[in-house]
Amino acid sequence: MNRSRHDHIVPYYCSFVEKTKLWLVMRMLAGSCLDLLRFKYPHGIEDEAVIAVIMRAALHGLSYLHANQQLHRDIKAANILLAPDGRVQLADFGVSAALDAHDQRRTTFVGTVCYMAPEVLDPSETGGYDVKCDSWSLGITAIELAYGKPPYALNQPMKVIMMLMKHPSPSLEVPEYEAKTLQLKPGRTFSGAFRNFVDMCLQKDPKHRPTAQQLLEHSFLKNLPADEAVCCAYLQKHLLTGLPSVGERYRQHAAKTSSRTSASAANVSASSSASASSTSSSTTQTKTTIKDEEEDLEWDFGDDKPGSIKMTAPKKSGFKGFSEEVEVDM
Repeated sequence: MNRSRHDHIVPYYCSFVEKTKLWLVMRMLAGSCLDLLRFKYPHGIEDEAVIAVIMRAALHGLSYLHANQQLHRDIKAANILLAPDGRVQLADFGVSAALDAHDQRRTTFVGTVCYMAPEVLDPSETGGYDVKCDSWSLGITAIELAYGKPPYALNQPMKVIMMLMKHPSPSLEVPEYEAKTLQLKPGRTFSGAFRNFVDMCLQKDPKHRPTAQQLLEHSFLKNLPADEAVCCAYLQKHLLTGLPSVGERYRQHAAKTSSRTSASAANVSASSSASASSTSSSTTQTKTTIKDEEEDLEWDFGDDKPGSIKMTAPKKSGFKGFSEEVEVDM
C-alpha cells in the first residue's frame, strides 16, 4: 500500500500499533458502493453510465496494480469507495499479493467466495491464477451494482463454490428462480455492450478472459467522457447527493442490524418457549392420564421393555446522461 500511488487507489498515510492492534491511517472517503446500494439503490443502479464510470475507474486502478505485479484478490462493491468529489478508489488490500518475477501465478485460496474466479477456487486445473482473477471479480461486481446483490448471495459458501464450478458463468440474465430468491427487481433490461462486458469478464477459461488493460478498450466504456473531472462530477451528482453522512449511515446500519438480531433472538426464544410449553403440556397430560388410571392399573416390573419413544459483437451503447449540465470544480 505504501508503494501504491494512483488516483484510483485510496492513499495510505501511515500506520501505528496500539497494544495488539495495527491501525492504518488513510483518506476519509464518502463511503463504498455497497453503502450506495444499501441506502439509495437496494434494487441496483439502473443508470448504466454510472456503472460504466465506476467500472472504468476500477479498471484504471487494477491496471496500475497489475503493472506493478500486484493482485488485489478481493474486488467487490464494498471495496470500491467514492471520495466526496465523486472519485472512485480501490481499497482494502488485506488479501492482496505481489507476484514473483519468476512466478506469475498464485495458488492461495483467498478472497470472498461469491466473487472468486474458478481458477482461484480450484487452481489444480490451471496451475494457479494470475491478474485475470481480478477481472472475474469485477464482472461479479458489475452484476452486484446492476441488481443490488451478487449472484448466489444467499447461499452457503460451500454451495456457492459448487455452483460456480459446475454451473455456467453468472450473467446479467438472471434465472427466474434466482431472481425470486434474491428478491431482484423484475423486468430489468440492459444494453448489449453492458451484457457483453460482463460476459467477457466472466469467461471461465482465464485464457479467454481479458486483462484489466484490455477491458479498458471495451465498447461499454468507449463512450464515456475522456475528462475524468466530468465523470467524477456525474457520480457526485447522481450517487452522493442526498446520501446521509458516513456517521449517520453507520448508526442506521447498526440500529437495523441490532433490530434484526433482537427479532431473531425473540423468535428463537418464542420458539423455545412454545416447544417447552408443548413438551410440558404433553408431560402433564400424560401424567394426568396415568394418575386417573392409577387405581385400576396393576404395575408390572417384569422383563417387558418400556415403549420407545452458466464474445458476441456488442450493440452500440450511448450514455445520454452526460449531456446534462454538471458543474465541475477545477
